[in-house]
Amino acid sequence: MSCIDEDIPYDIPDTWTWMRLENCCVKEICRGKSTKYAEISNVIVFAQKCNTKYNGIDISLAQYLDETTIKRYPTDEHMQDGDIVINSTGTGTLGRVGIYRNTDNTTGLLIVPDSHVTVIHSFSCISSHYLYAFMKAHQTELEKKGEGSTN
Repeated sequence: MSCIDEDIPYDIPDTWTWMRLENCCVKEICRGKSTKYAEISNVIVFAQKCNTKYNGIDISLAQYLDETTIKRYPTDEHMQDGDIVINSTGTGTLGRVGIYRNTDNTTGLLIVPDSHVTVIHSFSCISSHYLYAFMKAHQTELEKKGEGSTN
C-alpha cells in the first residue's frame, strides 16, 4: 500500500481510516465486457442506460445476453447486491454513479455488466451505501475527469 498522506483532503474522526478506493474492493475495479446480444435468454446485460439520470437503476432497459458468451464472465463479475456502478462512456452519462440492488432486478435473471459500465464491489465490512453516497457526492468530479476524452 502506498502512502496517501499528501492526498488527504480533510481530517476525519480518529476511528475512521482514509483508504484508496482500490483497497476497499473485493476485486479489481474494472469495466464489464463487450457483449453479444440475443432476442431472449436467461442472462441480462446491465448497460449504462440502466443507470438512469433521475430514476436510479432501471433493469427494464436491459437487453438479453447471448448465453454462448457467458463463460467470458467469471462468477465474481456477475452483478451483486450493493455493487456501485459508474457509467464509463458517453457524453452526458460518463461518471454517473448508481447502486445496484437485487430488488432492482425483478426478472430474477442473472445479470452481467457491459463494457460501458464500471463495477465496484466493496468488502462486506465496508458499507456499500456509504461508498455510494461518497461517490455520488463526488459525481461532478468524476464527470469532469472524463471531459475531453473520447467519451
